[in-house]
Amino acid sequence: MKLLEMRTALETEMAALAAERRTAADLKALELLLAAMEVSEDGSQSMVIDRAFHAAIAGATRNDYYVRFADFLGLRLIPSRALYLVGEGAMKPQEYARVINADHRAIYHAIAAGNPDGAREAARLHMRSSYERYAALQLKGRSEQIT
Repeated sequence: MKLLEMRTALETEMAALAAERRTAADLKALELLLAAMEVSEDGSQSMVIDRAFHAAIAGATRNDYYVRFADFLGLRLIPSRALYLVGEGAMKPQEYARVINADHRAIYHAIAAGNPDGAREAARLHMRSSYERYAALQLKGRSEQIT
């Protein structure tokens, strides 16, 4: 939960900077990742694409420190994403991809439009959704331990 709180600050500003600095090549890379996520039927592959999408946004900032920090965090984010895809009540990989991709599309559209405020808000909503999904998993885990 604390990592998601910290990521919110990072991801929102990354998206805003990407909206200001992105190139046609950045937009094409993001489009390809959205398309790959759309057809992904494998949970592991969806997680790789998810991470690559955030890394591509970091690259679009033109700030190597965001790229390095996103790479550093990426290694720690995979286990939390894996929680959605394994165990009792896990999301199907296609459902995971659909939910995540809806958020990613909103971020992409704001970046493509060159709208830093819109990109910041779309990223904030994406992180809030992640936080809520993770909180629900934690709550479910606690209730299962009690019963």
